[in-house]
Amino acid sequence: MKPMNSDHALFSRPLILGASVSRGFGTTDGGPGLVISKMINPDAVVTNKAMSGHTSVESTRDLRYFDTDPSIVLAFDLFFWDANREQTGKAFEENTKKLFRAYQERRIPMIVGKVPVGVRFPEEIRRAGEKESARKINRFLEEVCTLDKGCLLYDPRACFDLMKGPLSPEGKPYFGDSMHTTNLGNRFCAEVFVGSRVYRKLLPNTQE
Repeated sequence: MKPMNSDHALFSRPLILGASVSRGFGTTDGGPGLVISKMINPDAVVTNKAMSGHTSVESTRDLRYFDTDPSIVLAFDLFFWDANREQTGKAFEENTKKLFRAYQERRIPMIVGKVPVGVRFPEEIRRAGEKESARKINRFLEEVCTLDKGCLLYDPRACFDLMKGPLSPEGKPYFGDSMHTTNLGNRFCAEVFVGSRVYRKLLPNTQE
């Protein structure tokens, strides 16, 4: 058996946290976290604990952080409903600090999604990003998720802006509704993310 390379090892046992996009709502591909993981490591054993329509406090309240011995935690839309429902008070801050501290103390890398601010589409995500709660969450994430702590921030806007519009050049939809990406949308964003190799910043002794 060939030994795993460092990229494969990083994505050998991903744990996915988040809401409906991460859950794969309306798709057959399991969501962007699963697509990215399999794109990097086809043999990845993925655990998806995302919960549609739930805030981060709700979806991680009873989470057993280490049950699956995750090699990395992917949380691309974990904080969407906190922002959209403007639930950014004490419970949010305490729960988020607890979550990040747990994985950082175990040196388990994390890739965490910011709430997209300033996007043109889809409509529901655009509206959420217009709220002050979105900016507050992003500022908070910038404090608790830093590379020196093994945590990488990802802004989905980087992908949405490259889409140019809600339809592909072939006229196929990137979004199934005002909030959720299609299989095509997930694939597009996954290819952008993996192609950027930004995740390699989490690998030891790498300058990328």
